[in-house]
Parts: sequence; structure tokens; C-alpha cells
Amino acid sequence: MITTRELAELAGVSQSTVSRSLNDSHQISAETKERIRNLAKEYGYKKLKPGHAPYVNKAIAVATTEYDETDDYLLSLYNVLFTEVKNRNYFPVIITCSEDELLDRIKGLTSTGIVEGYIIIKRLFNTDIEEYLNDLKIPHVYVQYFNDLLLETIDLIDTNQFMCGYLAGKHLLEFEHRKFITLTSEGHEFDDRTSGFFQALSEYDLNEKDVLINKVDRKLEYGYDFVRSNLDLFDKYTAIFAQCDPMAIGCLNALNDCKIKVPKEVSVIGIDGIRWGTYCRPTLTSVSQEYEVVASEAVDHLVDKIKNRREQTLRILVPPKLIVRNSTGPAHAK
Repeated sequence: MITTRELAELAGVSQSTVSRSLNDSHQISAETKERIRNLAKEYGYKKLKPGHAPYVNKAIAVATTEYDETDDYLLSLYNVLFTEVKNRNYFPVIITCSEDELLDRIKGLTSTGIVEGYIIIKRLFNTDIEEYLNDLKIPHVYVQYFNDLLLETIDLIDTNQFMCGYLAGKHLLEFEHRKFITLTSEGHEFDDRTSGFFQALSEYDLNEKDVLINKVDRKLEYGYDFVRSNLDLFDKYTAIFAQCDPMAIGCLNALNDCKIKVPKEVSVIGIDGIRWGTYCRPTLTSVSQEYEVVASEAVDHLVDKIKNRREQTLRILVPPKLIVRNSTGPAHAK
């Protein structure tokens, strides 16, 4: 049976483009999808069905300390990673555990001989894990939420977090907002988002004096509680930049409960682009992290390392995308 890699060579495109086309991704043009589907049909390509067709290759493992069943963005990323791994005829395995346990879990799985490569999703760099995988020459890539200082030494595929903040700020500024609340949290990605936001503000001769920064947990209830506990702030501030969608959705719910009109009185924008943003009222404007592209690029490049033993360090920062919905609008005079 022909593989997605062979289809990519026939079509003159990347393996990730083939995979996205076969999964009907909106990021691929209709013309390209039709051409690749016709080639797949002509050469007898068939998708593997779980529990039915055998995998041609061994396993690719996703090792993470960031598993949270309430985090819709990460769950979406994991689902696409699994699909991409299977589409390349590898068996997907996931390791979810604490930071302290991860090295031992990786060693245990590696000792079985079934794993050909690892996709690692974690915020903190672990020198012991990196040295262990390098010593055994096991291909691996890091995905999402990593300290920029390490970009020169590891294979990393991430969203451009700085641009996430920049796009959010630019969007609000174009609606003539000049007084902002931003809800941020712990983690290097939030530091980068804040830096990008302030870069946008500086282009309009604004600075920290025009922003109230508040650090909260990343979950919905903390955005909700912040708004309910600080209603007096909305006499001055016209926009909330919540640096992840759950916080933004919590803010929207609280504003609605307090009869503060969005976006007429206060605009709200988030980051992630998760599906729940379409079910809010009003629907949530957000900067999408493009998890489909992140996952596809990660698997594409890991398979390349496995097949071709590529040693050159790779860094890919996927551009985010602004999704304009109904929670942002022109600034209301205070």
C-alpha cells in the first residue's frame, strides 16, 4: 500500500500537506485537496483504521507533563498528533505523568524496543532526558511552550507566542482602544504574549501605564472571578486581553451576568482559537495557535529524522491567525 510520504513525492508537496488534505483541513486549497485525493485513489491509498490494518512502522510516543482533560487546546493538539502519527503508518503511544516521573517512563518505554521517536510536550527543559535520548540517538522533537533561550539547541515546533500577543494588541488598537486589562499566567508562553502585546502598544505610543496586568490561573473560573471582583475597573478600561481562551470565556460569562454589554461597553479577546469560543454569546474573538499545523509539522519533521537521520537542529515557529468574531468592537467612550 502506498504511504503518505510516497503520495507527497508524487504530488510534489510536503507529507503534512498530504495528511491535511486527506483530513479535509480548511488550511489546504480545494484544488490541492482534490488533486491529492485523486492520486490517493489512483494509487490505492487507504487510511488505517484503529484495530484493523497493521502499522508498517513501530511506534511514535507523545511524552507530556502537560496533560489536562480540561484544556481544550492541548486535547485538540493531542488528537491531531495521534491522527498524524497514524496517517504515517506509525503506532501512537502517549506517556502522561509528572515531571519527576517522565525520564523513568521514557526509559521504560524505550527499553521495549518499540519506539522509534518521541514528541515531547513540556514547559521545563530536562537535561537528563535530552542527554538520554541523544546518547541513544533516538530522534525527538519538542512541541509547544518552550523557553526561547533553548531554541538554538533543540528541535522545536511551536506557535509564535510573541505574534499571538502582537496580533491581539493590534486588533484592539485598530478599534481605538487605549486602556486595557490583560490577564496573564505563569509560563514562558505568557511572557512572550505579553511582550508581543506591548510591542503593538508601543507602535501607538502607548506603554505600561495604559495597561492593568493581572496574573491568574489559566482556567475559566479565574477569568470569571476576576471580572466579578473588579467591576469598578470597567469605568476606566475598555478592553480585556485574556491570554488564553478559557480565561476569556470566563470574562465573557461574568460580564454577561453583570449586565455589561460586550463589545459595546467592553471588548474581549483571547488566545487559542478553541472550539468553545464559537459557543459563547457573543462569540469570542481569538488568536488561533493553529494546532493542526503545529501537529503536522512536528510529526512530519520527526519522521524525517527517523527516516533520514537528520542531525541539523530545527526550529519552526508557526504563525498564529486572528479569528475575528463578535466579542470585539470599537472602543466606547468612558
